[in-house]
Amino acid sequence: MKLVVQYFYLCLIFITSTASAQLLVEQPYSVEQYVSEVLIGNGVTATNITYTGSEEQLGYLSGGEGLFSVTSGLVMSTDHATHLSDPGCSDSQFCAGCLGGGNDIDLLNVANSVPPLIGQSFTVSSVNDLCILEFDFEAGGDSISFNYVFGSDEYLTFVNTQYNDIFAFFLSGPGITGPFASPAGFPNGSVNIAEVPESDPPLPVTISSVNNVLNSEYYVNNPGNTGICINGYTETFTASASVQCGEIYHIKLAIADGADALLESFVVLEEGSFSSNAIDIVANASLEGAEIFLGDTTVVEGCNDAVFTVIRPDDSERDTIYLNVYGTASMGGDFSSVFSVVVMEPGQSVANVSLGVINDNVNEDPEWVTVEYEYINDCGDTILTSATIVILDPEPITLFTAPVGCLDAAGNINLMVDPLSGYGPFEYQWTTSTNDTLSEFTYNTNFIEGSATVVVTDICESITEATISWAVLEEFIGGEETICLGLTSTVPSEGGTGGFSEILTEIEDSNGNLIWVPLVGASMDTVLISFLENTDAVTGLYDGLYNTGAGGSGSIEVQLVDGCGNMTYSTLSVEVCELEFFNVFSPGRSDGKNDTFEVQGLQGYPGSKLAVYDRWGTQVYYNSNFQGGWRGINDKNGDLAGGTYFFTLSVNYVGEEALDYTGDVATDLSVEGVVTFSGSVMLVR
Repeated sequence: MKLVVQYFYLCLIFITSTASAQLLVEQPYSVEQYVSEVLIGNGVTATNITYTGSEEQLGYLSGGEGLFSVTSGLVMSTDHATHLSDPGCSDSQFCAGCLGGGNDIDLLNVANSVPPLIGQSFTVSSVNDLCILEFDFEAGGDSISFNYVFGSDEYLTFVNTQYNDIFAFFLSGPGITGPFASPAGFPNGSVNIAEVPESDPPLPVTISSVNNVLNSEYYVNNPGNTGICINGYTETFTASASVQCGEIYHIKLAIADGADALLESFVVLEEGSFSSNAIDIVANASLEGAEIFLGDTTVVEGCNDAVFTVIRPDDSERDTIYLNVYGTASMGGDFSSVFSVVVMEPGQSVANVSLGVINDNVNEDPEWVTVEYEYINDCGDTILTSATIVILDPEPITLFTAPVGCLDAAGNINLMVDPLSGYGPFEYQWTTSTNDTLSEFTYNTNFIEGSATVVVTDICESITEATISWAVLEEFIGGEETICLGLTSTVPSEGGTGGFSEILTEIEDSNGNLIWVPLVGASMDTVLISFLENTDAVTGLYDGLYNTGAGGSGSIEVQLVDGCGNMTYSTLSVEVCELEFFNVFSPGRSDGKNDTFEVQGLQGYPGSKLAVYDRWGTQVYYNSNFQGGWRGINDKNGDLAGGTYFFTLSVNYVGEEALDYTGDVATDLSVEGVVTFSGSVMLVR
């Protein structure tokens, strides 16, 4: 039995439930991170990273599942990279005037080498919008390779014309001699390793060398821009070359527009694919549903599992691989597999071992298991590689729902829910429509009060729901309105711009009830309730012009602004409150009519005192802050019998004149600053 440790590496693949992917291009990284954290894979180290062009031409692509086999990777584009996932697929340049320049003779020569190789005579006059990424690297094996996809909006209109957008991968270093330029320290020139597969002589990849006619087996036509904003693209190609272990090489990755600066072309370099045939252990969440993973190495009890995939390039002999397995997770308690020894039979290049995560139904901290492998690479170096899996407990979904926002002029509202826990990707189903399956969208209410419920399911099939309701309030009517103000209300003499101490108005709430609402207080900090239609927001946006007039009466112009930015104006005519007495009420009928003894206008006179007497002069009820609304009870909250009762109402005031009133009552001004009314009221049971 022969153990050849130099020829093995270990991959970790997570098994998850399938979810539909949506291609997305973002720009979260620096130039150095695009190389070291996205592009570089096993057995390669990169140094001396440089870039020519606008950083807007670089991006990180994810969600390529089902579109092409490069599911994620580094985008290099002749336009703004994020245009590839623009929902509108606009043809206008995202970054007009800020892209890379031109004048790369090697790239131009590659573009013009294509016509004679395919029997054409066109000439590319220039290269523009250059995007060039370069770095030195050292390989731990005897070869390097990486995967890529090329695409262009020049397809198919400009095939075999001067607008032949071009890209190339120029490689230089020990053992390489080529016709293209190379940096100082690499004196023998460079070669282009971006070629149409099995082409002889080697044919560079352009729209004219791979399309629906020439090398059509490698071409995907996409005139409807389905899934990605590009008219056509290639199948996944692999660029590869032999290298010397431990030596320094240089690669120049370059793309440009041919002859003009219009219409986008791009190349996507597969994430982690720039690798050598050195041995490594990696954790690769390569299946869909990767939102669940932390560092691509996380599994959840009862949800998903992990599979160790051992791959060897040389399958000619029977070999045994010994792995060191350790961590806080225990074999038999947290996972079931025993995988410290992997045996490969002749002809077998892949061996799969499931981790076998156990759902122990115990609430515990995250646990981990590490697989470690020591080997000697082709350079004679001893390498220790490892991969770590984190095992998490299942957790239910909790949701955040955004406060109901504002209806626009068409009655639209924004509905949004955001999972705060659980494991994505999440699926959403709203009751508004079977087609409403997004976490956030715009819904038309038709100005009708209602609600929407969303059911959220995570990748572990945990389910929860949330309901968002909205109400349409009656619109505040602007223009002229008259309200009364008690003589006790005064205008502040200092410390502010002035205003009445209290102004109330009556509005209709969402249930149709009339309620008193304070509009203006004694300070600018007083909150206002805005009752413009479509919102119940409480705001503090009072702004007024004041005219107190003689005796504290006059008018106020108020501007009310709701949370949506809508404004309305009203001129409130203010006058001294006139008291109006009602002398019959019937609480016993419970019909909602005349249930209380009312004195209208008392809202302007806080601290008014009401005393009620029976026909023999015995006081049966007293209220030291009566605002109207006695319901025929005594001081012990018991119901009084029907009959005639007598009352006195003492109202505090500040002013030179007596209060106006209507009703069958008498007025007593015997005490300065107090107006006392007396009269009778009939209680009907």
